[in-house]
Amino acid sequence: MLFLLSPQFLLIKTSTLEKFFRNLTNSISTIYGYINNFEKFKKINDPNKSFNKLHELDSHVVDIKKIVSFNCKNLLKNKKFNSNHYGLKLSKNETFSLLNYHDIGVLETIVKRKKILIRVDGNNEIGLGLLIVMHSQKNMGSNKFKEHLYKLKFFSNQNQLSNIIKQYQPDIIFNDILDTSVKYMKFLKQFTNFIVNFEDLGSGNKHANLVFNPIYYSKKKSNNIFYGSRYAAVRDEFRIWQNDIINKQVKKVLITFGGSDPTNKTQKIIEILRNNNLKNIEFTIILGIGYSHKNL
Repeated sequence: MLFLLSPQFLLIKTSTLEKFFRNLTNSISTIYGYINNFEKFKKINDPNKSFNKLHELDSHVVDIKKIVSFNCKNLLKNKKFNSNHYGLKLSKNETFSLLNYHDIGVLETIVKRKKILIRVDGNNEIGLGLLIVMHSQKNMGSNKFKEHLYKLKFFSNQNQLSNIIKQYQPDIIFNDILDTSVKYMKFLKQFTNFIVNFEDLGSGNKHANLVFNPIYYSKKKSNNIFYGSRYAAVRDEFRIWQNDIINKQVKKVLITFGGSDPTNKTQKIIEILRNNNLKNIEFTIILGIGYSHKNL
């Protein structure tokens, strides 16, 4: 068996090369490495699988092939590749190639960059936070994350989380899950030496390298925990924007308590408004998709 790899592709993983050899059999004698270019290459059994039978191989497909492994005996006998072609999906980084001097700088950046894993939780009880409910509670925020090309994994227990972390091997882990426990933080320390938590008042926060609590205030000084609004992670447009016009007379008020409002502050505000004569002010109340309190 023979394996051809262009010297331009320096980021091919050893595990990927092993997959090429492992999948070669007497019946599977030709395997191409391919990328997801569905405009040029649509004849794939299942695009969600990493190993597929290629129903059709045209010149366009050959142009985007990065590696090929094949059975030497069959090639020498038939003077051509076997007609039954198979494809092994390659990651975007693995297909990066050096074509000019500028690519050397890009390659250096890719090699040196840190791998960051971010864990976020969200539901009706703790609030949606970063998550946006798109279709159902099981699919919270998934489409939004995919739009921005994040790799997204769901888990339901610690064993599944452990497998995800082992597979990804992050340099840094971010937690946006509210209060952490000592047990959970010690569990994470098995996989990385640097952990960053947000809005964490739990017992585990002392085991984090950095903790940012922008919505809390404390006079206690700490080397790793930082309090106050100056540490709030907000988009640039909110930091840049300034309201230079202050109306002396209030005419319109907008009220919202996030995606789910788990403590039902909306109801409390409505009761206050009902008990006060504020007929000259127009109030607009926005309810998030995760809001489950029906009786307003």
